[in-house]
Amino acid sequence: MSMGFGMSLSTRQELVFKEPISDTCLPRVAAWLEVGDHRRVVVKAVRGRRVLRKHYASDMDWFLAVSMPTYRPVIRDFYEGKAPYLKDILTDHQLDVLSIAMIEALNDVYERVPHLDAARRFGVA
Repeated sequence: MSMGFGMSLSTRQELVFKEPISDTCLPRVAAWLEVGDHRRVVVKAVRGRRVLRKHYASDMDWFLAVSMPTYRPVIRDFYEGKAPYLKDILTDHQLDVLSIAMIEALNDVYERVPHLDAARRFGVA
């Protein structure tokens, strides 16, 4: 009778956050999030999505990843030291356009939350 033993080795890579990529260059988005319950409602609405909050150095980076998925690789590269800050990549005009787009996307999520809550209560969403 022979007994087989096996071993498996897995590696785990963790990102170490030095600082957020987006906090200081998107002040209009930051200001929108501080109005009333915007931050709380948006966090509640997007919690549980595939883009996990714990993978980001700040809420602002997380909101950027959720609202503008094309920036996820840029954020990841920044965290790995392979990309500069957004303010060093984008012009002031591009940052303004990004801010407007993020606010529109986050506001859309914010405005749909009551409908999501009702749908969840009735098992529809």
